[in-house]
Amino acid sequence: KHKSFYYFLTLVLFTFALIVHQILTRNQTFIFFLIPILFAFSHIYLSLYKSSSNNLVSVILILICLFAVFKYHIRFNENRKFLYNVPIQAIILILDRFSKSLITNDEIAYIEGMPYLARWLKKKNIENIIENDIGDSRKLDGFINHNNYKLIAQPRGIVSHWLANNVQLLPIYSLFLSVLCKNANILKIAQESAQMMNTLMKELAKVNIIYEESSYSGKIITDTVVFCSFSSKNHEISNKLSQSSDFRIVWGGDDAVKGVLSLPVKTHSDTIIFGPKYSLAIIDKSFLEEKKIAKSLAQKLAFDISAYEQRGCNSPHT
Repeated sequence: KHKSFYYFLTLVLFTFALIVHQILTRNQTFIFFLIPILFAFSHIYLSLYKSSSNNLVSVILILICLFAVFKYHIRFNENRKFLYNVPIQAIILILDRFSKSLITNDEIAYIEGMPYLARWLKKKNIENIIENDIGDSRKLDGFINHNNYKLIAQPRGIVSHWLANNVQLLPIYSLFLSVLCKNANILKIAQESAQMMNTLMKELAKVNIIYEESSYSGKIITDTVVFCSFSSKNHEISNKLSQSSDFRIVWGGDDAVKGVLSLPVKTHSDTIIFGPKYSLAIIDKSFLEEKKIAKSLAQKLAFDISAYEQRGCNSPHT
C-alpha cells in the first residue's frame, strides 16, 4: 500500500510538472506523453478491484489510448515535415511560387521594394546564389562525393537576426538566406513591421508545391520562424535571445552593432555583421561608348540609386 501511494504521488507530481511546463513554454508535445502513461496506470489500478465491468472499461481505455496515439502520430509525425529533412529543391520551389503571389496579392503588392523581392526569389536567382556561395546544392541535403572525400553543408541551428529599420523588407532577405541553409530563425524586428511580416508569412503558408511526387507547404518554413519586437534597452530579453542563438546576423549602425556584440553568447556561436556602409557605383567608360549599352546601364544605375530611396546600405551614393 505504501508503494502504491508513492507511485500514485509520483504520477500526480509528474503530471503536474508537465502541465506547468506546457503553460510556461506553450509546447504541447510533452503533455501528450501523459495519455498512454495515465491510461496504463488506470488499467493497473482497475485490475486491483474486482468488478463485472472491468473488462468493458479496460477495452474502452485501450481504444481511447490507441485513438489518441494515432491522432497525435498523424499530427506531429506525418503532417509535420521538419525543414532539415526537406530537399533544397523543394524549398527553392516554395520560394519561387511565393514570389508569384507577392505581385498578385493586392494586400502586399504595394509594399516598397516588393517587385525587386519577387524577382530575387525566382528559382533561377536562388539557384545562382546557392551556386556562388555554397557550390553544389546537393550537399545541403546530404553527403556528396568530392575528389577523395565527402562534403555536407549542415545548418547552424537557431539563427537570430538583429534587423535595422532602414529597409522595410530587409527581414525577408535575411530570413530566406538562412532558410536556404535549413536553419530555424528568430528575427528581432521593429514593432511597425510586425503586421507586414505576419501578412507575408500567412501568404507563404498558403504555398503548396509538388516535388518528386511529394507535397510540401510553405508552413514548413513558417513553422521554423519567430518574429519578436522589444526595445534594445531591454537587456534581459536581449541577453536571452543572444544566448539562445547558435548564430547571430546583425544589421544596423555602429551603435546597434556594438550593442549586440556586447551581449553574452554560446561558446560555439558565431556572428556576421552588416554594419554601416557607404556604397559607390563604378562604370567602365568603355561601356558608355556604345549608345545601346550605355542606355541599358543608365537604366540599371537609376534603379539601383532610387531603390529604397537611398536607405539601403547597397544604394550607391557616389
